[in-house]
Amino acid sequence: MTLTEGITEVRRRTDTENNEVVTDEEITSYINLSQNELYGLLIQTYGADYALSSAQLSFSGSVTNVDLPSDFFKLRGVDLLTGGNPQWITLSRFNLNERNLNPTSSAMVGAPWFSTLRYRLSGNTLWIEPLPPACTIKVWYAPKLTALSSGADEMISYNGWEEYTIVDAAIKVMQKQDLDVRVLLTQKAALIQRLNSEAENRDAANPSTVTDVTATGNLTGPWSGYSGWRSWY
Repeated sequence: MTLTEGITEVRRRTDTENNEVVTDEEITSYINLSQNELYGLLIQTYGADYALSSAQLSFSGSVTNVDLPSDFFKLRGVDLLTGGNPQWITLSRFNLNERNLNPTSSAMVGAPWFSTLRYRLSGNTLWIEPLPPACTIKVWYAPKLTALSSGADEMISYNGWEEYTIVDAAIKVMQKQDLDVRVLLTQKAALIQRLNSEAENRDAANPSTVTDVTATGNLTGPWSGYSGWRSWY
């Protein structure tokens, strides 16, 4: 469904086809707000990856924090490009109270299968500890949703889920006119239940499994019991 079609449908649901008390520009803003809400519900279904992007960040060797991509919304994973025999390995997150556990001299990225580096989100930056040497890090993330502006722009539509956007935008139109929205609220509640039941099992062939946090990319290799975080030698 395009934005133009969405505006027409919202007007039909609210009997405002010939009522300019709510302009097309206002309905567009309502649709964008409602679509953001739908997008948030979809992104909450971790593992389904309805939207996934990646970007490479360069660390100079003199800083621990680097700005995240401008369209960053939610983090899905962090990879480090190792030296030596270069390959990507997965980094784990550190807890805030662990921020001073590592001496700077412990930073390791040279081995092809191991690193002592850990990450944490800090505002609009990615924070790496201990102080990393010059290296490349890739972030996997759900991007922010791009607002609809052109009439031909396509709304989020998985198996008819644009219905959520239409109903929620219609609620906003009715509320502006101080009209009863109880029927629409009931419809919205039913749609949320539907989304919660349908959205998670996007890959029905191979459902998500519990992550083995002791065997992510930076914890594998001949030192399988060595975390590289607390045990220094």
